[in-house]
Amino acid sequence: MAKRKMGDRQGRRKEWHEGTPSRDEFAKRLMDAIRRSGETRSIRYDAEGFTLVSQKGEFNLASAFRAYCHARDRARRFRNIVASWFADMRLPEKYEDVNPDLLPRVVRRTVYDATLPRRDGDGGEAHGAMPWLIADHLAVVAAYDFSESIMTLMPQNLAAEWGVSYEKALRDACANLLEISEAPFENPQPGLYVSPWRDNHDASRLVLTNLIRRLDVQGDHVAMVPNRDTLLVTGSADSAGLARMAELAMAAMDEPYWVSALPVRLTDHGWVRFMLDAEHPSFQDFRSLRTRSIGVEYGEQQETLSRRFELEDSETFVSSYFMSENRETREYVGYCVWTDGVTQVLPRTDVVAFMFPDRPAERRVVAADWDSVFSTMAESMTLIDSYPERYLVSQSPTPDQLSAMGAQDATEHLPGLSDFGD
Repeated sequence: MAKRKMGDRQGRRKEWHEGTPSRDEFAKRLMDAIRRSGETRSIRYDAEGFTLVSQKGEFNLASAFRAYCHARDRARRFRNIVASWFADMRLPEKYEDVNPDLLPRVVRRTVYDATLPRRDGDGGEAHGAMPWLIADHLAVVAAYDFSESIMTLMPQNLAAEWGVSYEKALRDACANLLEISEAPFENPQPGLYVSPWRDNHDASRLVLTNLIRRLDVQGDHVAMVPNRDTLLVTGSADSAGLARMAELAMAAMDEPYWVSALPVRLTDHGWVRFMLDAEHPSFQDFRSLRTRSIGVEYGEQQETLSRRFELEDSETFVSSYFMSENRETREYVGYCVWTDGVTQVLPRTDVVAFMFPDRPAERRVVAADWDSVFSTMAESMTLIDSYPERYLVSQSPTPDQLSAMGAQDATEHLPGLSDFGD
């Protein structure tokens, strides 16, 4: 009987690892595995935020779940995720023992934005300041590289544990990264370079600007880090290189550990945001990449902003960032919904859809492009302190204002949504 029970349990475990679980099932099984591995602290699952919460802080499950679903060996990946939960228990006691394994980590700013409070197990704030930003949308954090996982070290951790400033830790981390970056970039076509390492730190080599400056490009160096194993570099004046960069970045969007598809340009003062002119042949491709990438950022920001308003007992609603794909042009359009009678913070999008729930169906939803909306409603839209930018609104436009901004049926602006508003 005992043997049969063990076989049944192994069969169920194998079946689960072969299939694709729901987010909730993944979280609950991970929480059980962590407890079986020796965790004695209280853990709870926050389904809305898709995190595990304990006294040590929050364990965000989004990247882990994505990596698990894409892994060839899911059982091994699952064990590594469990191991990463316990990473902080094995940190060396002395900084000189930590130093050799420090590396910089380039992440989306919205992952660790300290302007928005995140609650730990006791309801307090868990994040400190981010000293390094890249082009306002990426952050550079110090990380400790375990063999099976990467642990981010926050400023308060470094100061409390080892009495070390964040700036020093990042300098040491960058020096370590340079030492393991001797391999030459791959060069799939003249003027285009792809990082060769695939060691979980390719994106982080964006901080090694002297290394990147050695690459021969047309114009300024332009880079993109679509995921942590990919760093793309080409020239601002290289149309063929930019076109191929966009193609590679689009393909990388479905891979795990997504970072950003917002390109940056290298100047004498560091990286700045890079934008193509509307007349450039790759403009639409880069615009679609931006729409999809900024959508990820707004999703993360929505989670933390919602928590902030909850802590403040505010009834302000955090509006979602939606995307619509034009089935003919394959172009992505970002839009938000401004709902009548609701105090809300809107993301900046390509199109704004106005929802009037009390109107007849044929007049319930109209839409206009962002520039027209803002030029008409600027006095009713208050920019709040956040990244990406959001606007506080409470007063809906009047019929005259809707007319002035050229609002019309939503499907005229969003052809992929023929059933919008149903």
